[in-house]
Amino acid sequence: MGGNRDTGAADPAALSETPWCTALGQDLLLRLRIRPRASPEGMEGLHAGRLRVRVSAAPVDGAANERLMQLLARELDVPRASLILMRGLRSRDKDVLVRAAARRLRELTRRFAARG
Repeated sequence: MGGNRDTGAADPAALSETPWCTALGQDLLLRLRIRPRASPEGMEGLHAGRLRVRVSAAPVDGAANERLMQLLARELDVPRASLILMRGLRSRDKDVLVRAAARRLRELTRRFAARG
């Protein structure tokens, strides 16, 4: 009778993704929550489906966004040019695309989820 029943079986593709880190073809989409004017800088852990990142720069004239990108490039060991701010130019919640990094999904999930 009720056509759309949940069988309880998980979608295998969904198992390889976390809310804060998703593979999009060859790229990764990171969902972040930024804490500007914070010390020390770095990854804080998970909160509400996003990876929290502390940056020392103030959210003035794009300084916090630029510092975030520098920090991500260093932490992920990727060139700064491979990072694209997709959403959240003026928000604490940001989505950042990491070009050609999908193969690192499992590594990043283990590395940063452990901090939550």
